Amino acid sequence: MRRHRLTRRQFLKTAAASTAVAGAGAATLLGAQTPASADHSHAAHRAAARPVVDHTQEGVGLQFFGRRQAATVQALAARIIPTDELGPGAREAGVIHYIDQALAGPYARDQITYLRGLAALDAYCREQFGADFVSLAPDQQDQVLADLEAGRATGFTVPSAQEFFTLVWRHTMEGFFCDPMYGGNQDFIGWKLVGFPGPVGFYTPEEMVADRVLDKPFTSMRDWTRPL
Repeated sequence: MRRHRLTRRQFLKTAAASTAVAGAGAATLLGAQTPASADHSHAAHRAAARPVVDHTQEGVGLQFFGRRQAATVQALAARIIPTDELGPGAREAGVIHYIDQALAGPYARDQITYLRGLAALDAYCREQFGADFVSLAPDQQDQVLADLEAGRATGFTVPSAQEFFTLVWRHTMEGFFCDPMYGGNQDFIGWKLVGFPGPVGFYTPEEMVADRVLDKPFTSMRDWTRPL
């Protein structure tokens, strides 16, 4: 099954894997940075501590994307993890905030990839459907995603269509399951989906192996770093 076709039920069945993605996203922003990206780390952490704003409102709060670019990335993420009968998706979780902040900081190396990929994406959409990606119907957007993943979308060089899809897919997963202090997973939407309460101070041995949703309040790392 294609990755962009993953349903909420499949996410729930693979809760452990989803939680691992959350940890990977946070770890990437916290450390293990290349020398080229290390200079951006402090700015990224300062940005992550700011109140999250709606990037769809005239581009307010954007650190890297322009308003149109942000709308396109948000639309891509919203089809990768759509809102469905099991709850809100990437749009409501604020995945675009995570990606935008990451590209302005530790993922700065991916900026050109996004700019070239987004330009090629809209060119392909106009060729196939006569409109940019954000203006397409959901089924048309899904077809474009399928073409990207399969490498059928034309007009891509560096990155290739598959490389661009994989990058956006990975960042969408990170933004959906990351700690909310990094901009995504707003209102703990991703963690509520898989029953992960966050960085709880202590787990009992029984809780470590429990096959049920833990009855604990959802907690962000920012709750552990606030000044007294």
